[in-house]
Amino acid sequence: MKNILFAGFLCALTFSACKKDNNSSTATGSNLSASISGTAVTFNNALVASNTSAGGFYGLQIVGFNGTAGTSDALYLLVYSPTPIAAGTYVDGQSASINYVVQSGGTVTYSSAISPTNPISITITSINSTSVTGTFKGDVFASGNNKKVLTNGQFSVKF
Repeated sequence: MKNILFAGFLCALTFSACKKDNNSSTATGSNLSASISGTAVTFNNALVASNTSAGGFYGLQIVGFNGTAGTSDALYLLVYSPTPIAAGTYVDGQSASINYVVQSGGTVTYSSAISPTNPISITITSINSTSVTGTFKGDVFASGNNKKVLTNGQFSVKF
């Protein structure tokens, strides 16, 4: 039953964070970046963060594109908790998830899957009513054990 409630919460969080406009602007001072399998990538287009609550769960979602929103690679960070999101470290399998969506050559989605050697870790160093900052790292996987290694992940995003 808990998994069903959590799945419903994730759906509500995802759809509540979606925007209909395709604005590629980023709030001044906002940044989302990481090294993906050794290549530095920024996701500063249409960069947005939302902090929501639904059904007894709290969630923080950060979404950014490295080109035109909706047609370029995207990075989604998600932190969820039964208590309000606060500074601290959130890990895969307990309260953190990352999706990396590659658009070139057909859409491929890499998702966190509790890597035994490099699990997802999202550390929030600061969060308030206007912004959130922190770091992240870990392995994300697509089908066929295709893996991307995320290192040096950083975010500083305004709500």
